[in-house]
Amino acid sequence: MRNLILIILFSLGISSFAQEKKFEVTETVKELRAKGYPLNVLEELPMVKGCESLAGHKGYLAKCMKDQINFIFAPFMEGAEKVSKGNGVRVYIEFVINQDGSISAAERVKVSEQDLDEFTRDAFEKFRKKINDEKIFVSPGRVHDRDVNTLYGVRYLKAFKRAQKQ
Repeated sequence: MRNLILIILFSLGISSFAQEKKFEVTETVKELRAKGYPLNVLEELPMVKGCESLAGHKGYLAKCMKDQINFIFAPFMEGAEKVSKGNGVRVYIEFVINQDGSISAAERVKVSEQDLDEFTRDAFEKFRKKINDEKIFVSPGRVHDRDVNTLYGVRYLKAFKRAQKQ
C-alpha cells in the first residue's frame, strides 16, 4: 500500500512538472535596449591573466574572472571599516573594459553609505592603475569577431561588528 501511494504521488509530481510553463524571452535585444537596459551579448568574454585555460567554458571563465578581479580589488578597500559608520561595507562599481584591455574611469559607483564614496573612488583609481599598468586583461570582449568595449562590475562586501560604547 505504501509503495502504491508513493507511485501515485511520484506520477502526480511528474505530470504537474510537465505542465509548468517554460520561461520564454518575449522581447528582442533592440526592445530591451530601448527600455534602457545596458545589454551587450558577448561571444567571447574578456580574458584575465590566470584564466586562460578556461577559454572554452563561459561559466567557469566568468567565475574565474570575477574571482580574479575581486582578489585584485579587495586590498585597495582595506581600511574601509574605519571610514564606515555602519556594521559593514557594500560597494558596487561599474567600469568599461576597453578594446585594448585597459579599463576606464568608473561609470557608476554605489556604496552602502555616503561616507564611503570618496574612499571607494580612491580605491578604484588605485585598482584601475594596477590593472592598466600590469595589463591584467589579456583580451577584451568580442562580438562578431571584433574586439568591443565591455561594461563590467566589481562588488565588495565586508561585514564587521563595532565595539559597543559604554
